Amino acid sequence: MIMTSRERVLAALRNEQPDRTPRDFWAELPAWQRLFAHVGHTDKDKLLDALGVDVLDPIQPTCPEMQPESLKRSFGDRLSYHGGIGMQNLLPGATTAQVAAEVRRYCEVLGKGSGYILGPAHLFQPDVPPQNVLAVYQASP
Repeated sequence: MIMTSRERVLAALRNEQPDRTPRDFWAELPAWQRLFAHVGHTDKDKLLDALGVDVLDPIQPTCPEMQPESLKRSFGDRLSYHGGIGMQNLLPGATTAQVAAEVRRYCEVLGKGSGYILGPAHLFQPDVPPQNVLAVYQASP
């Protein structure tokens, strides 16, 4: 049976056997343009299908086109999403309430209809207060 991207990622997260290993991908606009030129079309969905992409990772929250609402508009339920909780500004300098609000936003927007794997945009760094690390996971639904 061929699984959808969501089914594949969920199976892997549950330690079940997916139909194949989930694949993640992200590229900046110039790389997309080179890929489109190489394959001869400009349809993102066809390209992602051809590459077998299941998960968008990493999510860099400081880029406007990588805000959760923008990603949902661009890719909809086609992909699962991983990370995105800001390591550059949010986690090192925000209050726990601000961190919790951003976590809820990501979970609500990216988790609706597809899949969202909660996590920071990158590994937690030493300048992140421990209470903000806890806030990330305590705020998850």
